[in-house]
Amino acid sequence: MERIVSGIKPAEDNLIAAIDDYLAVWNQNLGPFVWTAAAKGISTSVMAP
Repeated sequence: MERIVSGIKPAEDNLIAAIDDYLAVWNQNLGPFVWTAAAKGISTSVMAP
């Protein structure tokens, strides 16, 4: 992630490679998604003007 956030603007190919590397590492440690909010609260915030 540091390669992306470091403020250096790499060439497009390098940026794509850095993102792919980050996602590969991130996806190695996946777990089940757990909802932390009630559905009512989510639908209320989505419907708010």
